[in-house]
Amino acid sequence: YGINDLFNLRAHGDVAAFNLPNLATSALIYNGSIGAELLLDVYDWIPYGGALVGPAAVAIQEGQTVVHLAIELPFGLGYQMSRDWTIGVEGRYRILLPAFVTSPVDMLSVFGRLEYVFGD
Repeated sequence: YGINDLFNLRAHGDVAAFNLPNLATSALIYNGSIGAELLLDVYDWIPYGGALVGPAAVAIQEGQTVVHLAIELPFGLGYQMSRDWTIGVEGRYRILLPAFVTSPVDMLSVFGRLEYVFGD
């Protein structure tokens, strides 16, 4: 949600699958976060970065689920193709606190983005 031309409020939820150091074990992260991001809306290129916080439940294949506090740092670059459409790339660095031996400590994800912007 755009507060103004410089700041957005941001909320998201996601599910991510990954392998643990024990090669026979995998897990899922269920995460929901809220925070803010700073945009540098210059011409058609829009770099941005932000900070979010929220709960993350790590469900390990053997059945154990551990809840962490997730701190996320999203960053990216978008290209405004028209007034309503933006395409780009986004990265998200996630840190899980407290870090347990049975859970990942951090992870980096990279995504392609295609975005439709509502309103003026």
